Amino acid sequence: MAALDAAPPRADAAPRARRPRLRLPTPARLRLPTPARPLSRPTLARPPADAGAPSPADAAAPDPADAAADAAAPPRRTPLPPPPADALVPPPVEDASLSEAWALVSSGAEREALSWLSRHPRAGTPADRLRVELFARLGRHDMGRAAKVVYRMLDAGDGKLDARSIGRLLSALPRERFWRTLAHLMADKRLFPQLRGRLFAMTRSDSWPTRWRAVDVIEKARDADATLARSTALVVDLQRAEVCYQRRDAVVRLGKVGHPSALAALEAERKQPGGLCMGGAVDEAIALIKKKKAGGRRR
Repeated sequence: MAALDAAPPRADAAPRARRPRLRLPTPARLRLPTPARPLSRPTLARPPADAGAPSPADAAAPDPADAAADAAAPPRRTPLPPPPADALVPPPVEDASLSEAWALVSSGAEREALSWLSRHPRAGTPADRLRVELFARLGRHDMGRAAKVVYRMLDAGDGKLDARSIGRLLSALPRERFWRTLAHLMADKRLFPQLRGRLFAMTRSDSWPTRWRAVDVIEKARDADATLARSTALVVDLQRAEVCYQRRDAVVRLGKVGHPSALAALEAERKQPGGLCMGGAVDEAIALIKKKKAGGRRR
């Protein structure tokens, strides 16, 4: 109501003056720098030419004595490293029909040699041995094809595989991505007796994939000493553990396995100072192993 009751503006009232706009100076950091005049290059006086000094043309010409010394000096290029020990070298006696494939292998073209073998099928042990070596060397993920080749070699050789192919298969086991196919192949009744000793040696390896994949193959083959292989791998885990809870986990699993070969490692672990997270896990594992050992004797 107060706004409605207010008096209207007078007609003869003077207009309000407009406030002038302020123009602020541009800051110095926003101003464009004025181009500076380039400084002239000072002219230096040339020293007088020495009468005994050679001219530029003579200085540019090579000295025959220096050229001869450079030619006699050994090359500065770094020599190439020796070929790896794992390189594929053809055996002294080989099938002559595989000469082209071995030439590709010698030049470092392993994949081309494998594709050449697929285009030119060859029956017999030499070609199959070369296929197995190429599969293991390249670390191919399709180990099913390598398994078929090995089965064919076992059928052709009365269940015996040559030592070279066995070494290739064992070297491919730790680094193969799809290694379960290779593990099933190694657990075959004809092939496992040839690998048994080397697989048990692999259970003591410092590499985690090497020892545990070897344990998997031994357990797939249902070997009588499978518990020994698992206990050996767990002892290595216990010795290489860096954190207390990792050692405790290895101790608990050793107690569940219950193999007497782990008693020495557990006794040494019990003497270790510290390890608050361990609690009584070591004593419980030792008691379990001794109980299983006594039960086995009663039987």
